[in-house]
Amino acid sequence: MALITRLSRLVRADMHAVLDRIEEPDVLLQQAVREMEDEVAADAQRHKAAARQREDLRTRIVEFDSALARIGEELDLCFEASNETLARTLLRRRLEGERLRKQCVQQLASLDARVDELARSLEDRRQRLEAMRQKAALFEVDASRPSAERGAWQAESAEISDADVELAWLREKQQRGGA
Repeated sequence: MALITRLSRLVRADMHAVLDRIEEPDVLLQQAVREMEDEVAADAQRHKAAARQREDLRTRIVEFDSALARIGEELDLCFEASNETLARTLLRRRLEGERLRKQCVQQLASLDARVDELARSLEDRRQRLEAMRQKAALFEVDASRPSAERGAWQAESAEISDADVELAWLREKQQRGGA
């Protein structure tokens, strides 16, 4: 049973390789660029949403600070008027507000780290996308040249002249004679 599974995986992988070779490489490259653009856009959206959440948390913390300051002023009035029941109610609200503010500060620290990580990830993806675009542009330039011209360049670079062989032979002879 395991042998059949392995063989089917091997055949499937070979079929995928054949299909990849049959398909146009420039189409595959453009598809990869489009997918990377989609990933960059999704990362940018996640980064923007996290930054918005961070700003909302900062606003809430400022609101808690102002509410706690008001409660402090009201507590001063309660103690001046010797109103213990109202003071206890305000103390309860202040403790609740301080607890909620502390939770917001912790969430903000966590969100700051997440926003920073998303920014780094986004920048990394943008750089990889730009590199992929440059490769695609080079591929398009190379594909636009006539195939005969590309073949001639490859033949010239692969061809070794008699002068190259002679120079290599003299260098080798000099190294062996000097050694």
